[in-house]
This record gives sequence, structure tokens and C-alpha cells, in this order.
Amino acid sequence: MLSFQLFSYAQNDVYAEKGVIDFSQWDTQKDPSLFLKGNYEFYWNQLIYPGNFSGGYIDNIDYQSCDDNWNKYKNSSFGNLPAQGYATYRVRFINLPEEELNIMVKSVTCAVRIYFNGELASEIGKVGTKKDEEQPKYDHQIIPLPHGESNVEMIIHLSNFHHRNGGFNNPWYIGTEEALYGIHRKNIMLNGIEGSAFLFAGLFFLTLYIFRRKDKALLYFSLYALTFFIRPLVSFDYMITTIWPDINWTLLIHIEYLSLFLPGAFMLLFIRERFKEQAPQKLMMIIAVLVFLEAFVVLVTPTTIFTHLPLPHQLISFVSFALMIYVSIKAMKDRVNGAVFATIAMICLILSSAYTIFLYVDLITPSPYGYVALQMAFLLSMTMILGSKFASQFRKVEYLQLETANQKEEIEIQHHALEAKNEEITSSITYARRIQNAILPPTKKIDGIAKDAFVLYKPKDIVAGDFYWLEEKDELVFIASADCTGHGVPGAMVSVVCNNALNRSIREFGLTEPGEILDNTRKLVIETFDQSEEEVKDGMDIALIVFNKKTRELKFAGANNPLWIVRDTNNETNLPLEKAKVLEEENIQLVEFKGDKQPIGVHFDPKPFHTLTLTVSKNEWIYIFSDGFADQFGGEKGKKMMYKPMKKNIMEIFNLDAQNQKSHLDKVFDDWKGKFEQTDDVCLIGIKF
Repeated sequence: MLSFQLFSYAQNDVYAEKGVIDFSQWDTQKDPSLFLKGNYEFYWNQLIYPGNFSGGYIDNIDYQSCDDNWNKYKNSSFGNLPAQGYATYRVRFINLPEEELNIMVKSVTCAVRIYFNGELASEIGKVGTKKDEEQPKYDHQIIPLPHGESNVEMIIHLSNFHHRNGGFNNPWYIGTEEALYGIHRKNIMLNGIEGSAFLFAGLFFLTLYIFRRKDKALLYFSLYALTFFIRPLVSFDYMITTIWPDINWTLLIHIEYLSLFLPGAFMLLFIRERFKEQAPQKLMMIIAVLVFLEAFVVLVTPTTIFTHLPLPHQLISFVSFALMIYVSIKAMKDRVNGAVFATIAMICLILSSAYTIFLYVDLITPSPYGYVALQMAFLLSMTMILGSKFASQFRKVEYLQLETANQKEEIEIQHHALEAKNEEITSSITYARRIQNAILPPTKKIDGIAKDAFVLYKPKDIVAGDFYWLEEKDELVFIASADCTGHGVPGAMVSVVCNNALNRSIREFGLTEPGEILDNTRKLVIETFDQSEEEVKDGMDIALIVFNKKTRELKFAGANNPLWIVRDTNNETNLPLEKAKVLEEENIQLVEFKGDKQPIGVHFDPKPFHTLTLTVSKNEWIYIFSDGFADQFGGEKGKKMMYKPMKKNIMEIFNLDAQNQKSHLDKVFDDWKGKFEQTDDVCLIGIKF
């Protein structure tokens, strides 16, 4: 039988013979803790309580091991036992030392109840005689034996209706309080060292992958480490129960078995990716998929089914280990960087994985020190594999830097050529700005049709995707603030298409209703882009108003953009405030009318645009705008300005004339932006008819 007893907590073991353990030879000074092993009295499918072991009440007595699952008893007088069931164990301790002693209860499947000299000492989970009566739970407890008693009777009730194994998983300990708590602290320390090492390694290599997406080996190893770091928490000593004592047993078992399978699949993918030329790609992928299927079975089946998977997993693991060793040796022959470290890592992984598998099938006794040492050696070797690869890449970079230095003169020539080309491109874009400016209406024209008005227009680049638009037809004035997809040259090209569509809707189609204008503009824009062989989904957001100079009737339609009207509450108004969102401060109201939640362009659910009809007074200011002002990053924390501060700024300057309003808002924007780059184009129109 394979054994990894590199280190042991208990220096010696004591054995029960027919349910009796004699401690007369125990020297607690020399051995402060011992394993409890041997044959206890065993009563199958009986929960016998203290006081019922006398008077001939008990029959069918058997003696069975206290450190093995009962479904593995081959010489039981009850025959071959199933995993599901319940039983009573009884053992008597005689000639105990005078020291205060304790029992360390290791986890069992699935529930246990313990009595000392007829008194209930502890219950982990809830023991039951049927599945619906049992509440399984994993926990390690240190329970004091009755003080001053040289002879102690221990009765143990065990039940299991949820796991592939029933009864004991590991032998329990007896010892002094200091010794047993020392064991517990060592468990936590070792689990903490192992878990934190893999967690930090996983996060480190995941970060490297984020910055270098081409190297999938980094991703697979980080996923291996991140899925493996959970194991010290949810297996063997179940350290997580110290942190989270009420964790659901079923959830715990699912996580435990996932952490058994998933790391193996990711390790196969890592070796396959790291040594591409040496690895049998299809075969390793097939095996990885099989392991992922095991993990899937864990997710979709109950514990009574998936806890049998470690048995077939042994075969998959054997093939996986053989393949990884084969790839490592082949890589060594080919003198691939990191191949030696890969071979060392595979040996450590095979030993630690074999330890895990043999532990799950109960062929060995736990040896935490040796196991953690193997894991640390494996992790160090894996780090060296990746480190050797990065070292090789760094050497290549250094060589390229040297080569680059020798080509400095050529680069300088290319640099001058690029400068000349950049100047040529900049000149072309600057000329494009002149063309775009020719499309925009002059601000004097806006001044001529309104009592007071301003346009705050701040392109992010030389040319812009935002534009403002003005048309007159008889007594009607058409004004819009538009925001096309993107900014710079792409945005400017889209703005030409959208500007032309607006002009055609008025001049060619004779439309005057804002909603109909936007409907037709959308149709024209989509038709224009549909002529391309490539799919183009660009368009614009817009706020459009139509003002009748004779009746003072104002009509509005918007594609994602709103209309704001600011007024003094001391003056009468005809605005339908019940249809608007109103912000009021110190007798100043900002009345907001929303546009439709759809753009001018391709949309998954296009609907006709709505027209809102209002009557505005001579003292009410109207504002339409793009989102560039509110979306600008700045301030002390580098965040967006947002619309609320923008509203307050406009309400504060409500009583100023157009020129002062424009100057104030321009200064507010620049002060907020500060050292940050302008985020987007800005187009804001304020007008009072």
C-alpha cells in the first residue's frame, strides 16, 4: 500500500481490541497526541443510546475498524454493507492518564453524535435513520473527555445518506488540549500557505495575461492556480468551516469536487499551449474535455452520484500524467526553454495528485507537510517555466533594441518623412474644416431671427461630428443641435450626410412638422448608408425645434436629446408642466421635455418620432444641445460633469444676455475640463424669441 507519511502529527498510534483501548503505557510527556485506531464495537442500522448496553438488550455485535468507511468492511457479520445507512460504534478507554485530555473529531460522512460516559458531548450535523431526517455537516471539533476519569465509555452514532462512503474517513486523535490545538493551528497554517501561494500566483499571471492577451499559457496557468487555491479551504481539513461554520454541506462537497477536477483540465491546456510543437494537441484537448465533463457532472448530479467520480478519474489522471511527462521529456530533448522545470513540476504534480487520489479512495493516511511541500515545489517549478519564457523574450527585446540603435539614422529619415506626411494630412483636415464651416449657418443669421441667441460650438478635433442647423420658411424658423456618431474626420463625414438629409426634408419634401422631419431624415440617412457594400450603422442624436414667429407656437421633436426651457416663476406661462420634468430653485424653473429614445439611423425598434407643441413667452429661454458638455471629464476626481450641474449653471445665468451666457458657459466648461483632454464635441444653442 502506498504511503506518504513524510511527517505525522501523532508520534504513535493506539489500537482498540474488541472495543477496548488500554492507555496504561501512554506517556503524555513523550507523545502528547495519538491516533485512535483499531476495532470498535459495531452495530449496523442501530442507534443505541447510553444505558442500553446492559441487560441483554444488545445483540448482533461486531468489531470493525474506526478509521475506515463501513462500506469497505469485507468480514462484517452483517455482510457487505452499503454506503447509505447508520450505525453505532462503542469503545472503552481504560487506564487513562491523569492529565486533562481531549478528543479531536475529524470529519465523517455525513453526521455524528458522540457520548462520553452516557452524557452527550457533541453532535456535528444531525444523525438520522432516513435521508430526510439527516442533516450532513463537515466540522473538526476538539471535545474534552470527562476530567479525572481513568475509564471512559465513548459511544458514536454515525449516519450517511448523501455520500458514496459511510462511516469514518480518518482516524481521530486523543491528546492534551495544547497538543490538539497545536495540530489545528498547523492545519490552518499549512492550508493558508498553500492557498495564498496559489491565489497570488493565479492573480499575478492573470494580470500578465490581461496585458498580453496573445499568450494563452498565462491564462491557463492562472485559471489552474485560481481553481486550485480553493482546495485547501474545502478539502481534507475543511478549513472553510473555521471561517464559515454554517456553510451548506452540499455546496461544500460540490466546491470540493470541482476543485479536484478543474485544475487538472487547465493544467493539460497549459502544457498543450506552452509546448505546442511537442504536445499531441487533439489527444490532450480530448482529455481536457473529459475532465470538464466530470466537472459538469458534479454541477448537475447529487452527491451520492458524483462522489464516485474519483475512481474513474484515476484512469484519466494516469493518462494525463503520462502525456505531460512525455511532453516534458520531448521538450527537454528539443531544448525548449523551461522544459527542465516542466519535468520537475510534472513529477511534483504527479506525486501530489497521486496523494490526493489515494486519499480519496482511502489508501493512505493524510500527511499535510509532505503534500504542501510538493505543492510549493510544483508552484515554484511552474513559475520558473513561465519565467524562462519571459527571460527569453526579454533577451529578444534587448537584441531588437541594439538593432534599433544601429538603425537610428534610418529611423530619423523616416521620422522626417512622417512629419511631412502628417503636415500634409493636417492641411487636408484643416481645409475640410473650412468646408464644414461653410455648411454651418453663420451666427449672425441666428441673431437675425431671434430676440437674443448664442451658439457655444467647441469641436474636439479640427473637424467635428456635432453641428448646428438653421432654416427659414415663411413664418417658420427651424433650428437644430445635432450629434453625429463619432468625432473628428469620421464624425464630420457623417454630419455632412445628416445635414443634407435635414435640408432635403425641408426643401425637397416640404415638411414642417418636427416629428415628420426626423422620420424622413432617418429614412434618407439609412438609404444613403445602405448603398455601401459594408454595413454602416452610423447616425445622429438631435434636438429640433420649429418656431412660428407670428403665433409664437413652438414645436419640438428629439432623437435621444431633450429640450430645456428656463423661465421666471413670477411670470405667467403656457407650458404644459405636467408633461415635463421640472427643476426649480429661487423662483427659476428649468422645464425639461424628453425626446424619443431612438437615434436617426438604424435602430432595432424604430417608431415614428413624436411632435410636442408648446407656446413660449417672450421671457423664456430655450436650450438645445449635444451631450458633449455634460459628458466632459474633469474636476478634482476626473469624473463626468453630468446634467445636474449643467442645469444649475444655466439657471444661474438665466437673466444674463446671450453673449454673457455664452462666455460664462465657455469658462465653466474650460474650468471643469482643466488638464483633461476634451471628451467629445460640444454644441449648445441658447435662444430667446
